[in-house]
Amino acid sequence: MIRKISTQDVVPKRKESETNDVPSRSERDFLIERLTRKHTTGSIANSASKIIKHPPIRHKKEPPTRSRKFKFGNKWIWIGVPLVIVLIIFLVLQFSVSATISITPKHMTVPVDAKLDASINATSSPSALNYQIITLNAEDSEIVAATGGVATKPAKASGQITIFNSYSSASQTLVKNTRFQTADGLIFRTQSTVEVPGQTSSGGKAVPGSVSVTVLADQTGSKYNIDLVDFSIPGFQSDLGRYNKIFGRSKTAMTGGSDGNSFGVSDDARQTAQAAIDARLKDSLLKQSQSQKTANSVIFDSASKISFQHLPDTAGADAQHVLIHEKGTISAVVFDKKMLGKLLLGDAIVAVGSNVEVKGMENLHFIAAVSSTSSVWEAKPFTFTLSGPVDVTGVVDADKLLQDVRGISRGDLTKVLSNYPTVDKATASVRPFWRGSFPSDASKIKIEILK
Repeated sequence: MIRKISTQDVVPKRKESETNDVPSRSERDFLIERLTRKHTTGSIANSASKIIKHPPIRHKKEPPTRSRKFKFGNKWIWIGVPLVIVLIIFLVLQFSVSATISITPKHMTVPVDAKLDASINATSSPSALNYQIITLNAEDSEIVAATGGVATKPAKASGQITIFNSYSSASQTLVKNTRFQTADGLIFRTQSTVEVPGQTSSGGKAVPGSVSVTVLADQTGSKYNIDLVDFSIPGFQSDLGRYNKIFGRSKTAMTGGSDGNSFGVSDDARQTAQAAIDARLKDSLLKQSQSQKTANSVIFDSASKISFQHLPDTAGADAQHVLIHEKGTISAVVFDKKMLGKLLLGDAIVAVGSNVEVKGMENLHFIAAVSSTSSVWEAKPFTFTLSGPVDVTGVVDADKLLQDVRGISRGDLTKVLSNYPTVDKATASVRPFWRGSFPSDASKIKIEILK
């Protein structure tokens, strides 16, 4: 039995709002097929077989778009990253420009073996050498065991002085017991009549006449044990011309003055203490004299004379100890370094350049042909010898060179250095290496002076 199927049985009821809509063409075709299809078992089977005969279509999978983008970007990474790194390095080097110039100055070691003449009032002779004398003092003490008080006989101090006459060319007679007075008011007297020569002329300059004599303290006592000083003549105070131009100067220290009592110290203990004190004083005085020199002067240790003076003993911390006191005096000869270098190293200075640095001159061996009996250097001409090696090194004005090379091409460096005669050789490096000129900024240029 065939059942009559109406369209209402197949198509679901529409909403009220959709009832007025006209079905589409595809819907109509679908309905007609359903209505006209035979609903039999065979037709169902045929439909099923038709369905089986038409398997579902398999679509070929396309590679994800994201994967293709990754491969494309990966290629640019391998190309772009190295380029960026190279660019960064280039920019860093370009903005970190610098240069270094290493200079080796000319240098010579000169063996010195010369004999020279020196004078306080040297003339303008090419071989003349001026000098000055500096005098320094120092005191030291050492504590020793005492053996008790010892009564001693008071004594007067004595020593030698040099009397100068720059008043006139006529000689000046000084009678026995003529007084010579220190700035502190201590009086010393001549022991005999003295004839002081008048001044002379040498090289157009006045040279005072002089004579050395022994003087004795006016009174006993250790306070007259004094070091090198100048003396005036009180008897000439009414004649200022003579008073100012006839005077005395210590040749030796005044020693031997003693008081009525002294501390008891054994001779061995005193000698040991004095030897230790004198050794310390000598070292101290030599260091003091060297500290007086300037960049333009030179002082030879062997061109110095040192004398020692015993000062009165003083009580120690208790009655069993005594302080031994010593005073040391050094008189040292000071030479002009530039003048001495010109006489000794003239040829080497010309070879190295006009602007040089001299090293080792103070280490030369100095021997003077002067009396060894005098405890001080006397202000008179003398002959001496110097021997040993001296280093002469050219001086390069690094600040001027720095300004001269700013912004120039590397090839022009040799031309600039031709204006620096003390330069032996030079090497230069510029960073980055491909740059053909030195930086214009002076702060980016370094000048090295090699020793």
